[in-house]
Amino acid sequence: AFAGTTARVFAAVNVVNPAHLIFSLPDPVRYRLNQGAERILTGRAVSASLRTNGRALQRFSVTGEDLRIAAADTPSDTRMSAANIAVHVRPDTRDLANWQVAIQTSNLTLATPVVGFERLGPAIKALTMGVVITKAEALASSNVADPLQFWTQAGGQARIETAEIEWGPAQATATGTIHLDEARRLAGDLTVQMADANTLIGALTGGESNPLTAMLVQALDLSQVVFIARDGTLYWQAQTPVGSVSAQPIRTLGPVYSPAGG
Repeated sequence: AFAGTTARVFAAVNVVNPAHLIFSLPDPVRYRLNQGAERILTGRAVSASLRTNGRALQRFSVTGEDLRIAAADTPSDTRMSAANIAVHVRPDTRDLANWQVAIQTSNLTLATPVVGFERLGPAIKALTMGVVITKAEALASSNVADPLQFWTQAGGQARIETAEIEWGPAQATATGTIHLDEARRLAGDLTVQMADANTLIGALTGGESNPLTAMLVQALDLSQVVFIARDGTLYWQAQTPVGSVSAQPIRTLGPVYSPAGG
């Protein structure tokens, strides 16, 4: 579970709805990662909103502007920054055992590119997602040491109902379902619609690791690609004007994090 410290927290109660609490964090927040590294979160208008009905969650939101996460021992070492971030969580009215999660961020910059996706760069111009988390009660459990593992064993999935991203050469929309396998590696599939899929595939593969992939990328006008994560490997496949492209490996996927939490 996340735990942090800050000098001040302002709390307000909605007088019309006393079950609606609003928290504002005007000062930096210090927190520690699983492996022990300490971070400092700073930003403008950082706030959280919590609505409940008895003990049941109705809605939880976190928003902030000009966010920056830095290493506590080296404040100039920015690990992540974003112009805006908003995350909203609420029960899915179609199935109250699930959560609906909406994420919106702009100008998100990471300290280093994502492993295996280095050619896309560290800057994500815009990201909007609508996700349904199934078996949410398992993920939210406070009675287990590792809620993520508990959620995985319960068969929890993340169903991406809508996603839009501008990341380096990629401008795409996507839908699909992902989960974690027994080794805590990503598994599932995403159907991605792109204005220029060739550029994205070329960026992911580098064009040199698989000659067949390089030839297909150059010769075919791809617009829709399916990314498949299976047994620790990420693949892509596509339908083209001349037929189907069978699954081609892109990279090896490691665990979300080690069983020891490192």
